[in-house]
Amino acid sequence: MDTRKMLACLLGATLMVQAGSLTYAKDVEEAKVLSLDNAIKQAQSKSLQLKITEKKGDLDKENADMAYLQGGYYAYDAQNVQATYTRKQQEVIKDQITLSVTSLYEDILLSERQLEMLNSNIALLEKQNLKNQIEKDKGLKSDLYMQQQDLAYQQTLQSKADLEQQLDLKYTQLGNMVGVTMSRYKLEDPNVVYEPYKEVASLNAFASSQAEKHIDLWKATEDLRVAEETPIMTYDYIQVITMRANREIARDSKQLTKENLEKAIREIYVNIKQLEQQHEIYVSDLVLKEKELAVNKIYLEKGMISQLQYDQSELAYEETLVKLEQLENQHSVLKFKLDHPHLIG
Repeated sequence: MDTRKMLACLLGATLMVQAGSLTYAKDVEEAKVLSLDNAIKQAQSKSLQLKITEKKGDLDKENADMAYLQGGYYAYDAQNVQATYTRKQQEVIKDQITLSVTSLYEDILLSERQLEMLNSNIALLEKQNLKNQIEKDKGLKSDLYMQQQDLAYQQTLQSKADLEQQLDLKYTQLGNMVGVTMSRYKLEDPNVVYEPYKEVASLNAFASSQAEKHIDLWKATEDLRVAEETPIMTYDYIQVITMRANREIARDSKQLTKENLEKAIREIYVNIKQLEQQHEIYVSDLVLKEKELAVNKIYLEKGMISQLQYDQSELAYEETLVKLEQLENQHSVLKFKLDHPHLIG
């Protein structure tokens, strides 16, 4: 491909990128702002699962009242445990919605930044390809090298197309959760401040205390209590054996539930601390790239490096920034789970 054809292709690709950017900018300019808090509230109010659970809670309460009238206290006690469990599930569903919306919301914002970064990378590759073509015409670049560079360019264009498609799906998913048409809205950065998770003196003790907050463990504990407190008021051998077996099953269920929760909580805590160590490395790398960028700015002003070289260092800084933000999002999700242990399991 000669230089003029290369220029025509690159110009066409550039115009396509710019056209996409302009269309998006127009949509954003006309859109309303959907804050994270409002997105969570709207998703909770729209949740069919939450509405069904609320109705089930009312029905469970009626069943408990009816059980008391028909079978007395012990029959009521067993049904009341179920009614209380259903009420607790409503709060769990609200927290699940909060986590899901927050994760998707922040993921969209991160994807937007990744898209901006890809656009910058495409622009740099186009400039580099122009430079390479000139050098090839002078016999300084081989056909193999040019093919490799063109492949890298095409792969980056494909990555951009894939990311745009994923982003459209994420916007659609968020719109379905919240109950709005996302083309009329834009998101705002929630400005979540990164904070390391608290240190614990004993991980096993911490896991045990957090596990006690889980509604499944509460349910297993209450089921065991009901099984142990309900008197065996029958001489029927089969019924006696069944009730005793139910008590053993309840004990085993409680123990197994607690062990599984404690194991999961310990793993999440360890993952959080590993992310925090990695966070320190990313921050150090970001500081280093920021200094390099400042030095390159001076070099650029003095004519010691080209604009292309400066843009490449700026892109490297942005890539590190995106990686750091991605890690902080992962850290935030795990912290939320650890503070709301009923989401674990």
